[in-house]
Amino acid sequence: MPLWDSLTQLFQRDAQHLDRPVLPGDHVFPAPADTKAVAAGESYFQLWVVEMFLASDRDWFKSWYPVVQSLTTFRFGNQPNPIDIAQVAGPGYLRNIDPNHLDRTVQVDFPLTPLVPFSGGTVQVEAGLVAMQGSDTLRRFLDVMGNFAGLLAVPQLSTALSVANAVTRGVEQLLGASDRQMVLGFQRTYESAGGGGDNALRAGYVAIFRAPGGTYPSNRLWVKDSRLLYGADVATATPITGVDYMLLRIETRKHRDDWDALTTIQEPFSRAVNALNQLDANGNVDVANADAYIRSAVVAALNSPDLAARDRAQVARAIRDRYAEYKAAVVGERGLELPMPPTISDVARSAQGLSATPVTAGELFPD
Repeated sequence: MPLWDSLTQLFQRDAQHLDRPVLPGDHVFPAPADTKAVAAGESYFQLWVVEMFLASDRDWFKSWYPVVQSLTTFRFGNQPNPIDIAQVAGPGYLRNIDPNHLDRTVQVDFPLTPLVPFSGGTVQVEAGLVAMQGSDTLRRFLDVMGNFAGLLAVPQLSTALSVANAVTRGVEQLLGASDRQMVLGFQRTYESAGGGGDNALRAGYVAIFRAPGGTYPSNRLWVKDSRLLYGADVATATPITGVDYMLLRIETRKHRDDWDALTTIQEPFSRAVNALNQLDANGNVDVANADAYIRSAVVAALNSPDLAARDRAQVARAIRDRYAEYKAAVVGERGLELPMPPTISDVARSAQGLSATPVTAGELFPD
């Protein structure tokens, strides 16, 4: 059975009596930089489990193991079909969730997805805390699957798609490995800005309580410094106790901040810059190799599924421009003090002010 169907059945069977309020944007401190709905090709998103509380009303860690499981489905690059990103975190990963931390709020900060571009269409999210009944063998299986799923927490998702498929198959097997109960669950489909509904993808927090709907009204919930509080106002609100809950966060960004980790772009760019600092036997700069490497970096940027559509053109233009500036300094002013070599992070910062109009490598290098 496909993983989405398995999780949906579990959700429908065990999650009928859950309270899942969405926190108003003005109840979050510090406030998110931008809570506007994101448009296709212009932003990035990432999903997190931020915080968790387990009440001591279950035989946790003896007969039952707490397991965070999720499945996120979305469009990615030029893949013909939406891709699935499954995640699982058992007791070995949730080290602060143990018998000594029951009835205590614990910061989890567990990523359910990498930071990925929003390419339009829909983003389907199913996440929850599942109680799994089993032995130490199951716990070891959970630890192995958690370590394997951790390989997906990479900036360059395009290099980990085979791992993503393997994790999905492993989670499917895990769901059939023991008796299980949905303790906390969340299921939602998001869309891009302009759809007219209330499910547009935007930054925000969702709290999930094992309590009847309406028990925790959203106008009395607050997030301060990633902690969930309850009260009439943020100044007097206090931590929630006595009920299982989980706090989810949707993060959105206009721009990436992890450029050095995008190796398909960073490596040829660095090689181009380094080539300009190398001399041949006649004392000439290695311009030919440098030019070849910079074209490779531009092609990688224009075709990267890890970049939002807007960023591809902007970054490609910035790569060409920053390289041309540095090349002119190296070739035309030898003997003078050279500027610091540009990094791919420098390129990304300068790219933000450039045109996002689609462009080809041939148009950027007409010669």
